[in-house]
Amino acid sequence: MSGVVRLLLWVLVLLSELSGASIARAQAELVPPASAPILVPRSDQKVGDKLRDPNRLEWAPLPAVGGNTDMGLMLGVQVVVARYDPAFDPYRYRVQAQVAMSLKWWDGRGLYLPVHADFLRLDMPGLAGGKLRLAVSAEYNQRNNGGYFGLGNASRYQSSSTEPASYPAVSMNRQRYQYRQYEPLLRLNFRYLLAKGIFLNTGMRLLWERSDVYPGSALWKDRNAVHGLQDHFGLQLAVGLAYDTRNHEYVPSKGFLCEAHLRASPGLGNSLNFGGATLDGRAYVPLYGEYLVLASRLFADLLFGNVPFYELSRASAFENREYPGGRDGFRGVPEGRYHGKIKVGADVELRSMFWTFHLLGERFRVGALLLADVGRVWADYQRNRALDGSGAGLKWGAGLGLRVQIGETVLARFDFSYSPDAAAMGFPIGIYVDMGHVF
Repeated sequence: MSGVVRLLLWVLVLLSELSGASIARAQAELVPPASAPILVPRSDQKVGDKLRDPNRLEWAPLPAVGGNTDMGLMLGVQVVVARYDPAFDPYRYRVQAQVAMSLKWWDGRGLYLPVHADFLRLDMPGLAGGKLRLAVSAEYNQRNNGGYFGLGNASRYQSSSTEPASYPAVSMNRQRYQYRQYEPLLRLNFRYLLAKGIFLNTGMRLLWERSDVYPGSALWKDRNAVHGLQDHFGLQLAVGLAYDTRNHEYVPSKGFLCEAHLRASPGLGNSLNFGGATLDGRAYVPLYGEYLVLASRLFADLLFGNVPFYELSRASAFENREYPGGRDGFRGVPEGRYHGKIKVGADVELRSMFWTFHLLGERFRVGALLLADVGRVWADYQRNRALDGSGAGLKWGAGLGLRVQIGETVLARFDFSYSPDAAAMGFPIGIYVDMGHVF
């Protein structure tokens, strides 16, 4: 792995030099470009009595210990490498690699491996004279316990005792709401500066999808009502605009991020022709500097056409974001709990970064937050009370979290959230250990 990382870094340096040679020759005369939010220098960026080297190489070979109540305990290895340069903002390049799988206890069967999550991600801002940012990733995701409970906001969790005798029984009760998913993918995203704080985003995602359905499961019952059960390739193209005034990309304490994106999938030898629109608005208000920050998000995702069933529990044009349930959406609500073409939500967090210390030449910051997530889904655009119910039908989660920041770009998160949906399944508290803020 170390040899591969070193080779990859040399390739990144060469690309940076070729694309930004004029920048390198004149970097002493340049101010940081506006291609990404500026990392504001602070006195706490000192290590001991010395200022942090502006040309430093930050790296963190970390055990990938994380997971959540959906996937179980995630174990693996992750490496993060970031090269800083005053002429590139927020860094010259960043490499992140992970090999990991999860362990979970299954009543009656013991330990099993629900999730494999492997990736290699490259991020290169500051190209084309500071206006272009390139992000490339190769990923392999496998979920042996992918969630599916039915279409719409009114989908229910039921025990096996309510099952009609005419349906085939699955081997274990928990498989009633699961399927197996295999998904290798490649992703390529570009961000181009149009004007101060305004960016054009474009990207593409190429994936291959396989889903194994358990006979008698909720997905098996809906097999004639959903799309995408056959093995298939998928190509998704995306374009959109962003307005970004955050003062820090990874730990913002003030500013706004507003994004409007469109995506389309033409279908590759199949009938999975669909499109979508995403609106994502985030605000960060400092109530007392970084010691108390109010962070909020309004989110909407709309899908059209022959949408594969697994996309109905996702959102976003440029990411594989699980939404509305799971670590990226309504924390506490299980992943895959709700599927629909229309998804809306709101989130609020009261954040505080209250402790800074230095260890082994690196800066650490510790913080905590209170969180609340709420929203709902609709199966389709035609009113259907059987699928979506009536009234507000809001789904929600609420709890607290801890944050540990290492250097500038590594942020570990630990969230604990209660949701009535999880409580109905016997897991009242959702536990999430991951990297980066949810928003």
